[in-house]
Amino acid sequence: MSLPEMESRLKLAIERGRKATVLISDYDGQNKRITGNRFSGVVVSPEGVILTVAHAAFPKRLYQVTFPDGQKCLASGLGRIAEIDAAVLKIIQSDSYPFAQMGTTLALTVNEPCLSIGYPAPLEPAISLIRFGYVAEVESKDRAGMLRTTCLMEPGDSGGPTFNLAGQVIGLRSSIRNALQSNFDVPVDLYLKYWTPLLQAVDYQRLPAINPEGNKQKVEMETSPFNFDQINKILGKSNSTWKGTTFKIYSLLKGKMTAAFTTAINLKGTGRYKGVGQGLLLGKSSLIGNDPTVDIGKEKEVPARIVARDEKADLVLMGVDYKLKNAIAIDLKKTVKKTEESLGEFLVSPYADGTFSFSVLGSEIFNMAGKLRGGYLGVFTEEQNGKLLVYAVNKSAAGDTLIKVGDELLKVGSTPVHTSEQFLTQTQNGKPGGSLGVLLRRNGVEQNIEVKLSQYPQRPLNIADDYPGGKSEQRDGFGLVFLHDGKILSTNCGGPVFNADGAFMGLNIARYSRTTNVVITPVAITQFLSSVVSRINF
Repeated sequence: MSLPEMESRLKLAIERGRKATVLISDYDGQNKRITGNRFSGVVVSPEGVILTVAHAAFPKRLYQVTFPDGQKCLASGLGRIAEIDAAVLKIIQSDSYPFAQMGTTLALTVNEPCLSIGYPAPLEPAISLIRFGYVAEVESKDRAGMLRTTCLMEPGDSGGPTFNLAGQVIGLRSSIRNALQSNFDVPVDLYLKYWTPLLQAVDYQRLPAINPEGNKQKVEMETSPFNFDQINKILGKSNSTWKGTTFKIYSLLKGKMTAAFTTAINLKGTGRYKGVGQGLLLGKSSLIGNDPTVDIGKEKEVPARIVARDEKADLVLMGVDYKLKNAIAIDLKKTVKKTEESLGEFLVSPYADGTFSFSVLGSEIFNMAGKLRGGYLGVFTEEQNGKLLVYAVNKSAAGDTLIKVGDELLKVGSTPVHTSEQFLTQTQNGKPGGSLGVLLRRNGVEQNIEVKLSQYPQRPLNIADDYPGGKSEQRDGFGLVFLHDGKILSTNCGGPVFNADGAFMGLNIARYSRTTNVVITPVAITQFLSSVVSRINF
């Protein structure tokens, strides 16, 4: 089977499964708002039966369910069997909902490709994210009765589905171990086995009796026509496009000699880069200090000159007195449109030593806000009858003594705010430690107050934060990006990303979390480069 045919099979499975994969949030029915806990699930019937996991869901509790297209509805908890970590919800409103077919683990083979979809908690707002991998163990030796795959998982993914390449549910995301290859799913066969008890709103303290009638769904499994190793072998033979595009760069950063990756580029139509050098390199600014040197191979290094930096996009442009033969051509005179995203598209991230990391395009392109770099006020808002009201305040935040629950927010600085998103954007535009003016109405009286912004609070570390290289220090606020599951080390950011056809897709700009790498798109890159060219005489 050819690479395009393999990619097409994956995309079809994503199309079938993604529409039924839902974000689930605890819901306060009295106040009509979502509360703390957030996890994933999959709809498996047109009536709205949802499979998820027992460590996240409970009988008779109310949940808000959000589909990928934005549709929202309420669901109630049904059966829960903690011993096997299985739970079921049911959408309350009667309708016909998108759903995925249930498969079986009985026909699975080791190294068979599979994919998972979920809503990882580190990403806010919640984003449906795709991870690709293979079946490592049909029944895990480490966790008896569980399916182990290499599809990456982290908090928020709990209850999300793992699919085979036919788009059939084969497991529900349950837990992880430290190793990135150790991701465990509840086999879908257990849901089928205990189908009748799971449809009752009961929290079972022991395994319930099995009803022989159970779920009579006829499962017709489709076997995968290829295995995971075949993809890497084919890609390994077609590396001429990206060979010589990635270089290692060394610099003194915060008193330490550090290494990172950088990308060779060629700005078409700008001449010979006067006063800069024969070649241009693009990298992640926060990883590269002053006076860097570039390893060009054969134990030879050449100095690089910093041409320009962009703090927000975290990009740095450098020049070297060395001809970079396979540099990526970027035409600044050509109108650049948004990268044509295609969920499941095969991606390659080449390393400086000629090897590469394989991944798939896991999200749509979106504008990544800078919540981690920006200011934090700890104020939670909701829109009621055309007003933006405060419903909760983080007591540890800087502004809690000045902004009160029930206040109506009118402006941040000189900018009117009518929605929670507008308010969040304005606060994130500020910097931690800085001040911000807020116009609010309290008890019918308008007041101007000044509040101090703090740092966005870090969640407590857990096992999902323990992985090679850890997360990038600067990992959001880059502009137009997409996400993938390439396991790029935080210190290896700055290199290029290509699709299987050799088209330049962007730059690996950050390792966001255990499951997620961030790619800054050619659109954002071209904006930076165009700004540099307009200011500097090349």
